[in-house]
Amino acid sequence: MNRAGLISGTIVFMVLSNFSLAQSLVVDNDNSLAVDCYNRSVQAVSAQDARFADIEVCNAAINGGNLLSNDLRATLVNRGLIYATLGQLDRAGEDYSRALELADDVPEIHLNQGNLEFLAENWDQAISHYNQAEALGLTQAHALHLNRGMAFENSDRFDEAEAEYMAALELVPGWQPALEKLQRIEAGRSEESSPQSPQQLN
Repeated sequence: MNRAGLISGTIVFMVLSNFSLAQSLVVDNDNSLAVDCYNRSVQAVSAQDARFADIEVCNAAINGGNLLSNDLRATLVNRGLIYATLGQLDRAGEDYSRALELADDVPEIHLNQGNLEFLAENWDQAISHYNQAEALGLTQAHALHLNRGMAFENSDRFDEAEAEYMAALELVPGWQPALEKLQRIEAGRSEESSPQSPQQLN
């Protein structure tokens, strides 16, 4: 059993911009609905608050049938982020799966899919998606290290979790979410190494 209970905290999701994704997405800048969906997903992730009206905007962009493949992929992911914020993880997963069918080589999609597996407490599957995101060259790797570290910690793989948090701090020195998790592991080790008081007979 995990010595500190279930590890939770800031799960870092990645929004796919309709304008660019690590400078690799070709998009139709004239699609105002797709742009609006993107902006609403950014707001949902940053504020951790969303409304079903946000979903309707994304639906209109997706169902309009005039999105290029890259735009459709991005908008599916952005709608999935809004669904995830609303707590509808199954629908978010459906959108990520559709996006992966269009292209499975986008690291941000694997990161977000890993986050859904994390929220479902499927640690091994989460780690697998994080590994794929890393192999595909996720640009904001500090987010990946934090999320994968929490998945390792929930799997009682504390050495690997510690290494992930340290890697995140190397990329973003002083980053509070990673620092807090690292200190948590160190505190747990200190407790385990402290001498135990002898048991008293009744």
